Amino acid sequence: CAVKKIAVDARETSQTLRAKFRKMSAQLLDENLQSIKNGTAKFEEQNENEATYARKLNKDDMRLNFNMPANVLDDRIRAFGFGLLDFNGETIKVCDAHAVHGASHSVAGTVLQADANGLEVACAEGSLLIKSLQRPCAKMMCAEEFFKGFCIEKKSVLKSFANAELLRA
Repeated sequence: CAVKKIAVDARETSQTLRAKFRKMSAQLLDENLQSIKNGTAKFEEQNENEATYARKLNKDDMRLNFNMPANVLDDRIRAFGFGLLDFNGETIKVCDAHAVHGASHSVAGTVLQADANGLEVACAEGSLLIKSLQRPCAKMMCAEEFFKGFCIEKKSVLKSFANAELLRA
């Protein structure tokens, strides 16, 4: 009965996008409720050829695969709200990350930096700079605070987890 487009910013997260959808949905409902109620609304059928379907997500989808390009991992972390990495058998939750472009010349998963500026990990293309980290049963911390009490040595190689495709035909 009505269609509106929402601008998606380059650094959009699932949380900020949901907020935009909530606001737009309320506006559309307010504008169209009367026509829906009295039966005069004209609905448009979805074009199934343009539809995209995502399978059900699970915790393994949040695990980081450093064999992917850094920009893909950045997108996944923003979409899911966080990512998971493994260091010495401990699962660490990561947020607030962004892709660093350029060749790292290191094996994917290699720690390039682990200090107050963040955890930088080599990826298939570029590297991922992580600014916030969380150990199990602890709170999310900025890298500066995190690395005051936890050490990840430079040149360590983090495990990469194979991820299943998110979209299906």
